[in-house]
Amino acid sequence: AQAVFSASEDVGAALHGAALHFERVAGCVAFAEAFTGLVEAKEQDLARDPLNAGALTRVHLLHLATSLCDAVEACAPSREALLANTVPVEGLPGEMVVPSEVLAARLDIWRARCSSTRRDLASASQTEAALGAAVGTGGALFTVAPRPGSGEDGEVDEMAALAKKVDVWMEEVDGTIVAETKVKQEARELNELETSVALLANAATSLQLVRADADASGQASAGALACRVDALVE
Repeated sequence: AQAVFSASEDVGAALHGAALHFERVAGCVAFAEAFTGLVEAKEQDLARDPLNAGALTRVHLLHLATSLCDAVEACAPSREALLANTVPVEGLPGEMVVPSEVLAARLDIWRARCSSTRRDLASASQTEAALGAAVGTGGALFTVAPRPGSGEDGEVDEMAALAKKVDVWMEEVDGTIVAETKVKQEARELNELETSVALLANAATSLQLVRADADASGQASAGALACRVDALVE
């Protein structure tokens, strides 16, 4: 996976160096959309069937999500250069919106989406690690080492014992986890969350102008309108 991010970074740097800012931002949006879908699908697979996840953990998914956030953040200079080269300093007449603004809004939406995915995985991986440590599995909550010579009945018994340990531990320290999470995480994530909300608000506002212009002319960009729906949903 790291090779994918490295290749994407190299391509992005080359496009930025060649002043192909529209292409870089469009490529970053497509990359973020595809990779976010992959990470979210893997997280759903892990939640649905953790026993067959193999070496995959939420910590690994968190690492991927963090790398994706960094890749989207690295596209910011191209976004700013694109707007600087296509939007006049004095602004556009009336409620006109140029395609570069729509593309910048799409990038902002996916930046917020990637941040949301990263926050969800950070919270889930922290809980998974705490539960795993409590039951003695070293952070991998659903990993059970089979005993030599144990049969199907032995495996079932061991899983039942593990489930009982988890239930007991959850009853005892659930409140402690919630309190520690608030102290350690919420203050840091609040700024990130506020940034995401601001990005989505600005994107929705820009795309609202596209809708207003479409209502007046009778024509609309399906992509721009769908993008505004994405911003409102996020």
